[in-house]
Amino acid sequence: MQSRLLIVYHSHGWRTEALASAAMAGAQTCLEIEVHCQRAAATSVDDLLAAHGYLFATPECFGGMSGMLKDLFERAYYPIGDRLAGRPYACVVVAGQDGQGAVQGIERIARGLGLKKVQEASIVPSDQIELNRQNCEELGATLAFGLTSGLF
Repeated sequence: MQSRLLIVYHSHGWRTEALASAAMAGAQTCLEIEVHCQRAAATSVDDLLAAHGYLFATPECFGGMSGMLKDLFERAYYPIGDRLAGRPYACVVVAGQDGQGAVQGIERIARGLGLKKVQEASIVPSDQIELNRQNCEELGATLAFGLTSGLF
């Protein structure tokens, strides 16, 4: 069975979407993986259950994650229960401030779902998107190769 990486993002403009797209491009360098990149609002419980690993990308909004990513977690948390336990995840936060509130919120929910953090959060200042595209490509590739090689 082919591994599936799900990149879930919300973007008010172009910044977070650009980094999610860069991660997708990096992940697609691994031919042995199926990569899906989609907005949080369009993501369902079934999408989360079908994936083997995750990258969550969000802008920092009022010191936390975006409302749309939080909405996904709220819609999915109880229906999913512990069925994602042990699956790997990472996150990217586009920050206007320090991004820590968004990271803490994602990590708290991920722990509740039993997800396994495989890399420290990538916090990208909102004025440094272009400087961080390659880092996000590398993150996508790392997640993909980790999933397909059984490291995660």
